[in-house]
Amino acid sequence: MSAMQRRLEAIKRRFPVRENLEKSELARRCFSEHDGAEALELFALVEREFRIDVGFLRPDDSLHALFSPVPARNPLTWIRFRALESIGVTEISTEVASKRRERGLPSEPPEGIRSFGDLVRAWCERGPSP
Repeated sequence: MSAMQRRLEAIKRRFPVRENLEKSELARRCFSEHDGAEALELFALVEREFRIDVGFLRPDDSLHALFSPVPARNPLTWIRFRALESIGVTEISTEVASKRRERGLPSEPPEGIRSFGDLVRAWCERGPSP
């Protein structure tokens, strides 16, 4: 098993065992109140930046648990994981803030972004009507 596969398994162990949904099914089942295409866009961003499959995530899942560092025995692997995690979190935060500002919204919702559901809502939220 590669270091990246061990990393993904370590992240998955932080959450209950559950079905790994296709992204479209995750959007339909858990985020039907939001634009499906926008939810899929966010899912792709999270997968690309954090190198995970979002199908195991659910709305109540903690972002802290998702984004917390994964331990590694090898110092070089540890550095690689920290860089990946730091860059991924920064890029996701930057993209969410940018999308929200384009819509006339504050960079972050007043209630904060603590769960995967909060992240999807922050990404999909519409600004004030013109």
